[in-house]
Amino acid sequence: MGLDCCCKFLKCIVFLINILITFVGIAVLALAALALINSNGLDPTKDDYTMLFKICVTVIVMGSLLTIVGFIGCCGAAFENQCLLGTFVCLMIAALALDVAAAIVVDSHTTAIITESEGVVKSFFSDLAANKERADLFQLSFKCCGVESYRDWTKAKLSIPVSCCKSEDNNCNSAAPILGVLTSPDLFAEGCVSVMKTRISTILENSPTVLAIVGIIEAFAMITSLGLCCHIRKAGY
Repeated sequence: MGLDCCCKFLKCIVFLINILITFVGIAVLALAALALINSNGLDPTKDDYTMLFKICVTVIVMGSLLTIVGFIGCCGAAFENQCLLGTFVCLMIAALALDVAAAIVVDSHTTAIITESEGVVKSFFSDLAANKERADLFQLSFKCCGVESYRDWTKAKLSIPVSCCKSEDNNCNSAAPILGVLTSPDLFAEGCVSVMKTRISTILENSPTVLAIVGIIEAFAMITSLGLCCHIRKAGY
C-alpha cells in the first residue's frame, strides 16, 4: 500500500528536521576542529591548552554524534525504514536525557566554571614578555586589555600593545600613562578576566533556555519520527 498524505507530510518533516540536525552537526564539528588546529601555538604542557583541548574534543564528539544521528534520521525517513527510525527515536530519548543532565551540571557547577575560566584567562597572560602573541590574540578576540587592566603591561615593564586599542589605526597605545590614568579614550578599559567572567555568566544564565529549546526540537523530532514509523507499519512496509 502507498503512503497517505499525512504519512508523506510526516516523512517530509522528519527528513527536513534531520537535514538541519546533520548540517548543525557538521558546522559544530568544523568549528571545533578549526579551533583545535589554531591552538597549536599554545604550549601543550600548560593548563590552558589542556582545557582547550578537552573542550574541543568534547565539542567534536558532540558534532560527530549530531551528524550521525541526523544522517540516521534522514535515511530512515527517505527509505521509510522502521529500524532506522526506531534507532533515531532511541537516540533522541538519550539526547533528551543528556540535555537534562547538562542542565543539572551547569546549574550545580556555575561558580566552579566561572572560577576555572578565570584561571584560564590568567594563564594566557602569564609571563607577558614570553607570551605576548598569545595575549594579543586573546585581547583582539575579546576586546579587552590585560588581566585586570592595561596596568598589567606597564607592571611587566612592557609597552601597551596595539591589541589594547579599540582601533588599530588610532595608535592609542602610544599615549603614556600619566598619574595612573591613560590619556587615550580609545583603549579597552576593561580587563580580560572581567570580560570573560561576564560572558561566561551570560552563557550560563542563558543555557537553561537554550537547552529547553534544544529539548523541544528533539522531542518534536522524536514524536514525528515515531508517528512516521507507526504509519509505515500500518501501511504494511
